Amino acid sequence: MKKKICLIGMIIIKTSLFSQVGINTSNPLGTFHVDGSKDNPSSGDPSISQASNGLIAASAGNLELGTITPTRKWTRCKTWGLCKKFDDLKRKNVLSFPSLSCIL
Repeated sequence: MKKKICLIGMIIIKTSLFSQVGINTSNPLGTFHVDGSKDNPSSGDPSISQASNGLIAASAGNLELGTITPTRKWTRCKTWGLCKKFDDLKRKNVLSFPSLSCIL
């Protein structure tokens, strides 16, 4: 009986575990989160300027620089409005309005 209780307890604990990796941050916002300047807050979302030096990989496989909500597979933004998009190995320039998905 004791073994069954331990087994059930381990199964419950294992299914409830959730892991995220954060580099230079104690508050990872995605599966893999790198904060380039170590300036993100320990709780809550970073500001636009704090997010601009970070990289986040979401659980859906999206990866973006300078945003806290990655929506594309890979986007490199140089200036407001014009981004280089890398989706499905196709390179194309896309026009993007100023938002968190395209930061200097």
